[in-house]
Amino acid sequence: MRPMFLFVLLLVVGTVSGQTLTGVVVDQQGAAIRNADVSVRDGAMVLGRSTTGDEGSFSIIATVTNLSALIVTARGFVPFERAISNNGVRDFTIVLSPAGIASDVVVSITRVPTRLSETPASVVVLDRESLQTTAAQTTDDTLRQVAGFSLFRRSSSKTSNPTTQGANLRGLAGSGASRVSVLLDGLSLNDAFGGWTYWSRVPHVAVERIEVLRGGASSLYGTSALSGAINIETRGSNADPQLRFETSGGTQGTLDGGVAGSYSISKWSIDVAAEAFRTDGYVPAAETDRGLADTPANSRHANGVVTMGRTFGPRSANRVFLRGNLFGERRDNGTRLTTNRTYLRQAAGGADFANARFGTFQLRAFLESQVYDQTFSGVSADRNSETLSRIQRVPSQAFGASLFWSRPLRMHLLTAGVEGREVRGFSDETIFAASLATSQVRSGGHERSL
Repeated sequence: MRPMFLFVLLLVVGTVSGQTLTGVVVDQQGAAIRNADVSVRDGAMVLGRSTTGDEGSFSIIATVTNLSALIVTARGFVPFERAISNNGVRDFTIVLSPAGIASDVVVSITRVPTRLSETPASVVVLDRESLQTTAAQTTDDTLRQVAGFSLFRRSSSKTSNPTTQGANLRGLAGSGASRVSVLLDGLSLNDAFGGWTYWSRVPHVAVERIEVLRGGASSLYGTSALSGAINIETRGSNADPQLRFETSGGTQGTLDGGVAGSYSISKWSIDVAAEAFRTDGYVPAAETDRGLADTPANSRHANGVVTMGRTFGPRSANRVFLRGNLFGERRDNGTRLTTNRTYLRQAAGGADFANARFGTFQLRAFLESQVYDQTFSGVSADRNSETLSRIQRVPSQAFGASLFWSRPLRMHLLTAGVEGREVRGFSDETIFAASLATSQVRSGGHERSL
């Protein structure tokens, strides 16, 4: 009986003793995948773990049982799992497949959080990784990589007149007024009176991702969404304090800087973002055509956004927030007498509430005041003299609110919304002839929409 006892004892020890598993992890083209997580598990218990090196190789010492599994995960790839046994293979070549990114992305531009793969509309998502790898320094320049997106003029928002910054998708834009509803965290960025978009109001450093809905979206965002909608999402607060800073510089006295930070304590949170830009610019006229009237087209702007919020109950989806936004910009447009300036102040707030019985509610409200100034001139043929032709001032005020509701009903989803807005604005213009004010013109009015 003693030989039989020793045989059983050796069999048991061999079954539970540590085994060395080696292998390599590659993609479908055979390229090594580094930093992949490789583990041997028995249910929820981790028996051994390793990380692949530069050549995609790994080595694990683990106590393998007949119920063990080899699991490999890597960023951007579908997780791999294979059952292994004590008497099985000890050297592996593991081929990982690219992850189906679309099925993992949840978009909110459809008003109801929906997986990108299940969205019938054409939606493009630019995540933080895409934003960091692009050379663009403004949101509108970043969006130029989206097929079908453009502004009314081709130049960047850093230097172009704001009245030419209207966004359009699929060629639908007859003027500087935007045919796209542009939103920042669900709040409209479209100028309430003129319709164009102040892209510089968004601190680029604070943008976390951008969702673009191409195609008619008026049923969700009203008449301004004739050709689509763009939702810009900021980083937002979470449990860990965060700080992000970006800066750049260049010739012609160009300097750009932005900072964004968030902090949470208990159920309260605060987010702060600020950005400033300036450039001395260059003379737009060709060097052979320049005269005494020509000057560099400089530009500068500054903005700041502060958001305070509080969550309620066990669910972070129930929250209220208040936001303040200050924005100012100034440009000299290439001659001594042509300039434009903007001053904008906005206060906004909102609340989100989710209940299993009553559904989900989203409330947003805003109040803003803005003044836009612009001058026009006439330049002589030799460009050595310039006369003022018009001074324009456009003051406007707007306030509005929206409420959106959704509730699952068996295999369907009910949604409903209401939005109201009131806008007051005027364009006051003084006409000059031979450097003398000759007349005044006023246009504009008062609009209420529901």
